[in-house]
Amino acid sequence: MLGSSSVQPMAFVGRCGGHPRSNWAGVASPAAALRLRDLPSLTRKPDCENSQQEEGRSQVRVVSVCPEKGSSHRGHLTWTAGTDSLVRAHATRLQVSPPPTRDQGWTSNLPHPAIMSEIKVFNTPCLDLECFLSAKAKLRQEGLLDVVLKANLEHAIQALETMPAAKRSNVSLLVEGERQLVKFTSGSPVIHYTVKQGAGGPEFQQKINVGARLTPASVAPAHFAGHRCQDEFEPCLEQAQKAVRGEGGVANTELRVVCNELLLTYATNQPSTTITIRPRCRINLGRALSLQKALEVKNWMEQRGMMGRGLLACFQHLLVSYSQYQVENAKLVLQSEGQIIELISGRPDYHNVQFYIFAAANNEIQSQRVQDIDLWDYD
Repeated sequence: MLGSSSVQPMAFVGRCGGHPRSNWAGVASPAAALRLRDLPSLTRKPDCENSQQEEGRSQVRVVSVCPEKGSSHRGHLTWTAGTDSLVRAHATRLQVSPPPTRDQGWTSNLPHPAIMSEIKVFNTPCLDLECFLSAKAKLRQEGLLDVVLKANLEHAIQALETMPAAKRSNVSLLVEGERQLVKFTSGSPVIHYTVKQGAGGPEFQQKINVGARLTPASVAPAHFAGHRCQDEFEPCLEQAQKAVRGEGGVANTELRVVCNELLLTYATNQPSTTITIRPRCRINLGRALSLQKALEVKNWMEQRGMMGRGLLACFQHLLVSYSQYQVENAKLVLQSEGQIIELISGRPDYHNVQFYIFAAANNEIQSQRVQDIDLWDYD
């Protein structure tokens, strides 16, 4: 059964009438009914008059009208005593004026305004499609489903659909919106997911807290379930386990694995050192390149959004002329737009011939062939 709740912030800072230095602040009141002494102390300049306050109620409303050169800027603040000594604050800005000088407006003992939003919490046995559809309906009904939140939520659904059930139970998921955070909690979370907007769109991040020390056993194969590593000769799982080998593992360390769509972080208590694993993109062609294998690699890269225009031009050249690259124990290197793809047949550490295909200006394809004798080193 899907349950939801809202976590209200305990402190608010805002501004009155668009004045950056006309601040208001709120804190939790210990009393059920609010008194004016519960409000923060504000120093009011002589040009701000007609201040109205009501005292001794469960709500206190403070209204100020600050005339300035014929224009008025009006703001109101309502304090509400809720349950468990919780206080909410709301502010309305009716007109915005240019920022005042240091000598204008109100001053407060709070130097910097800040805006805080609620966290909408959903508790569910498992992060499945039914859970997300129910949550989306509630968020839409409450007017909280903004464009950013909707895009990030859709990205989370797609990412989790490819994962086994073990990675959708006993987990938490925090989704970023434009003005709202939404959190899903299942059981006792072991893996913590976060979806936020990155430079190239939504990013699905995973974090696992391992305690005092990080050992190879902490880097479990189950954490990589549903992921295809881009290095088929030394997968990111093996590289991560190798990085923390040693007697008793490592302490005060953060281990990051960045491999295609996988953004996985292992963290010990109080990490002071970061180890980053970024596997090379090396595809095992088997004995030699085949047309089917080239199409499979192209399709895989397109599905994961790795195929830019330059790399697409390289692959199109490879598919049209693949017969000239059908050489055993060879390496084909495709390069464009900051990416390098290695297609390897035979041994991964030694090749009789290497082909380099790259996109020049206007995606014009260039290719070079390097024979075995050219790879020798001379003293």
